[in-house]
Amino acid sequence: MNVLQAIQGLTKYPVNDTSIELLCIERGIDPLQEVDYSLTQIPSFQLIKADYYMMMYGAVSIGEQDIQISVVERSNYYKIAQNIYGFYNDAKFQGFTIGHIGEDWNYGE
Repeated sequence: MNVLQAIQGLTKYPVNDTSIELLCIERGIDPLQEVDYSLTQIPSFQLIKADYYMMMYGAVSIGEQDIQISVVERSNYYKIAQNIYGFYNDAKFQGFTIGHIGEDWNYGE
């Protein structure tokens, strides 16, 4: 499996190869590079995933093909992306963290 295929596999939503290739290039990873465990652990790969989730957050639902992103899914994509951005101190981080604060779970709201 290459990076392009790995990113496409994150959601059921159909995204054209060119969009994902651009995300990869912007983060300095070859979209046709084979994926192994060590690649999945580097910040650039994780940030590509965050960029992809943000793209899904803003994606239009396709009614004719019965592929829709629910409000809950959109919210989750945004939260996952922001959590990754925050972990890596990326410029796209918008200021919240999902996780435990004391004994309470913070949903990033």
